[in-house]
Amino acid sequence: MSVPIYKLDGLSLKAKYFLYILEENGDLEGTITRLADILETSRNRVHEIIESLENAGYLEVERGSGRKPSTYRMKK
Repeated sequence: MSVPIYKLDGLSLKAKYFLYILEENGDLEGTITRLADILETSRNRVHEIIESLENAGYLEVERGSGRKPSTYRMKK
């Protein structure tokens, strides 16, 4: 990412933290429950974070089918 994550406007701290995790570790495969545990927030808040990052163009989600977890990757 050309701009440091902390300088991104219009994103919550949890959304920036999620981007930081992806930047440091690459793709992340997990369920909403696992992301809620990682981000120390509610499942509803995780849905909001994912939606805001997708709408802002920072996040790409490959949704899992059935009980398979989704894969989250940061758009470059």
